[in-house]
Amino acid sequence: ERVRVRGARQVANRAPNIGELYQSQEQFAPFSLFQGDPCSELNPATLTYTANPTLNPAGPATAAQVKGLCQQLMGPTGAAEYYGGGTPQPSGFVSPRISNLSGNPNLLSEEARTMTLGVVANLTDRATVTLDYWRIELDDMIAPQVPDTLYRECLSSDTNPPSSPNHPSCELIIRNPTNGAVATFDVTYTNEAAADLAGYDLQFDWNTDEVGPGSLNLNLLATVTDHWKTRVNPTSPWLDFTGTTGPSDVRGVNQFAYDYRLFTTVGYRGSSWGTSFRWRYLPSIAPEGTIRTQAQYTETPSYNVFDVAGRYMFADRWELR
Repeated sequence: ERVRVRGARQVANRAPNIGELYQSQEQFAPFSLFQGDPCSELNPATLTYTANPTLNPAGPATAAQVKGLCQQLMGPTGAAEYYGGGTPQPSGFVSPRISNLSGNPNLLSEEARTMTLGVVANLTDRATVTLDYWRIELDDMIAPQVPDTLYRECLSSDTNPPSSPNHPSCELIIRNPTNGAVATFDVTYTNEAAADLAGYDLQFDWNTDEVGPGSLNLNLLATVTDHWKTRVNPTSPWLDFTGTTGPSDVRGVNQFAYDYRLFTTVGYRGSSWGTSFRWRYLPSIAPEGTIRTQAQYTETPSYNVFDVAGRYMFADRWELR
């Protein structure tokens, strides 16, 4: 019985909470870190739906089409001020996305399907190796609409071929009618988002009682990401954020999808005391913009985190950590 195979399959259902269903309009102010203002002719983001004629991969004609739609969203006074030079057009990646979020009483429950399959091998009486594959899938995830997605669906010729200001996403974008600047977004919760996350966990455990007056233990854990995909709605493509700081296009999905993570813990325990040393290694990671735009970004280098902990018990009832 040195080797065992284990696995599980689970279907979980979560009903929308009171806030997601009925909350009154609440304003919060997230920021776009990669999209900038797509209506700006100085926008530094390389997007197929930017008004910048030099950075739009689809060419100046498409950029002009985006600009025309932006002018309709701004209104004549706002467009004249925004594009006429009265107010400098934004030229940075960071742009405010002030959102008015309200509940949606038509929400349905979301369903998650999880699966794990692995093997446990007892190499010796004191050494064990486990390898597990895991996957989590949600197709009707309860999540708020994301302003960056609204801009893409409104301004992109792929999702709005006639460049109509009456497109559902365009109607949720509000530009300042006086100067054309980014204003607010009216968003709500939907069941349109989806997530598909998968990876592997490899773990090694070893211990011995033959080291002085106490016991020594070692734990090595490696988590490897197979894929970390999200989809904002059924008509949008799946995006795999493995190896990046994303995703931020679907709220509720953990960000920073490292290619892998390493955790090493060494502990020593006596009769009334114990100590442990932990080393966490995180590899280099690329900004989310490498997936959501066609620009080049600089990766964040790998780094190490070290932790030391200890405990001491005294007087039979007290413990100091």
